[in-house]
Amino acid sequence: MENSDQQLQRVIKTLSSKHYSWIFYTEAECPPTLVEALTTKLPHIDPATWPKLIDWGGVWVNGLTVRGDMPLKAPLRLEFYESLYDIDKADQIFPEWKHGYVIFQDADLLCVFKPAGIPTFAAKDQRHYNLRRVLEREFGPILHMPSRLDTSVCGLVICSIAESMHKYIQQLFEKRKIEKFYLLQSAATVPWETHTVDAAIDKDPRHAVLRKVVESGGKPSLTEFTKLRTGKYLSTNGESHEATLIEAKPKTGRTHQIRVHAAHAGLPIIGDSFYAGIEDESLHLMSYKVRLPLPSGEILEVKVPDCLLPRWARGVTEVI
Repeated sequence: MENSDQQLQRVIKTLSSKHYSWIFYTEAECPPTLVEALTTKLPHIDPATWPKLIDWGGVWVNGLTVRGDMPLKAPLRLEFYESLYDIDKADQIFPEWKHGYVIFQDADLLCVFKPAGIPTFAAKDQRHYNLRRVLEREFGPILHMPSRLDTSVCGLVICSIAESMHKYIQQLFEKRKIEKFYLLQSAATVPWETHTVDAAIDKDPRHAVLRKVVESGGKPSLTEFTKLRTGKYLSTNGESHEATLIEAKPKTGRTHQIRVHAAHAGLPIIGDSFYAGIEDESLHLMSYKVRLPLPSGEILEVKVPDCLLPRWARGVTEVI
């Protein structure tokens, strides 16, 4: 069993970037330009690369992303997310978008499959590779995405592509009228058929990316779990594990909600380096089905087709 320090080191090892932050309170301590500040604070980085790195999207001033060198005026906060991969080889790191990932489309709505490994929106450390940018190139800039999936999570994302539908789809999410169903696999066995976790979630002070269940404070969070099947899973390191395939239905939409609630219930998800899941090449969590009411009163249900299900979830349609 990992202790807290080991878990935190595993989280840091999983991240794609290293975060730096500085606050300049007075003009005397504040460098005159952005590039001068970055060059002074990060001497291990070649100064000639700053124009490319700034364009990549990892530099923030007072909480806003910047696109080039600029004069600085105190007081201000400067942040930099240093990518831990070669950005010149990013096309080999981020998954390629495929037209077969469009699962449903009509004049108003679009439902697409997001592969694991690409963020839904521009990330803190880069803005060039994200699902929204891909979809805007394919379907035009009039696109509204009211919800996101974690970068490591694959599955369905709903968008409105008609301006007249933007407010309607936003209100559905705000009023929790869109039902979202996830599949997860945990290296655990459970005695129950259904289980509900009603536990508030708040930020984990150990790291900005983490969340945790809290007894007081936090945001109310509710997730329903249903056991689908049990069996064996062979992890990427060749170890065999007892594993349970579970459907998760979040009733609220907190950051990392399913991952936190699963771990809290003793079901850390396979591949979840943030919340003590056994190590694997991918996070065994996906958004596989959505159900929503249309303005006509009809109910639209969209599922991930079998051909896009990951290895660990294959055959699930025979169970559900």
